[in-house]
Amino acid sequence: MEPSQRSLSDESEASRTEVHSTSTNRDMPPELLAKVATYIPTQDPIETARNLGSLERTGRAGREAVTSDPVGKYHARMKRIGASAKTVFDTVIPGNQLPEWETNRPSPTARTRAVGPILKFQSEAGKSRFVTNILNLPESAQCDAILSVIKHLNDLGEANKTRLIERSIEILRLEPPLTWNMGQKCPAVDVLVQGEKYLNADQLARIQQERSSRPRLSPLFGRAIADFEVQKTMDANPRRYRDAAGPEVRAVDTVIETIERYSASLARGGPNAVGLLTTNESFEKNINEVYNRTRAELDASSRDRSRSGLSR
Repeated sequence: MEPSQRSLSDESEASRTEVHSTSTNRDMPPELLAKVATYIPTQDPIETARNLGSLERTGRAGREAVTSDPVGKYHARMKRIGASAKTVFDTVIPGNQLPEWETNRPSPTARTRAVGPILKFQSEAGKSRFVTNILNLPESAQCDAILSVIKHLNDLGEANKTRLIERSIEILRLEPPLTWNMGQKCPAVDVLVQGEKYLNADQLARIQQERSSRPRLSPLFGRAIADFEVQKTMDANPRRYRDAAGPEVRAVDTVIETIERYSASLARGGPNAVGLLTTNESFEKNINEVYNRTRAELDASSRDRSRSGLSR
């Protein structure tokens, strides 16, 4: 398996060479190792899997710390989520390559949008390859693809995020501007407006210079800002604009089972199946919900155990 194909489900094997302070960990009492294990999970599931794997291989106490609740339940769930995420990613973007657009098949942008919520589960090499795939698209399609994952740029890491932002600025500088919808929309402008929170001072200054020196960009920015405000209002009030009823609250393991069924169904259909991504919105909601709730349950269990220990 090439490095770019590794993901969360492969990190246990990958971390064999990354065991740190092994002898020190072996000397720790089991209760302390169990406490240490609760502090290992971070917002980066790849890093978390690697570090839990390292602790697990330090010896019997390390294994017990990782496999016993609450960390054991968290780790087992994240492995299942990561395995499903890998199946979906490998099906939607087969061979870590974005297929060229063909009639009656998902477009490259539809594919990038579909995997946005699971980019956090990809290895560093996989994330880099994903960004390279976007930058290898025709220039006219690059910013649409970037925009499709704009909410997930932080999951790609700082270097990859910078690559996408810098390419968007390069495309913004094209003369005449690269537009669609009869010249009313500019994908590069949309990226930079919706991704403003990712921009550093230098990038903001360069964008402002373009706006000041090219008056024809002004209406494009105005339209992008107005559209983004509407989108933010809709996102802030989903029940008003989308769902009449509140979301159904299901057990975490039930949601994971739903994700597993979806990923298996997707794999059976293959990367070019008609309707490949028709239910992807539900998958996105499920993966976000279960990822956040799994971490929240671990945090709550850890706090409860800490309070219990202090009361003794």
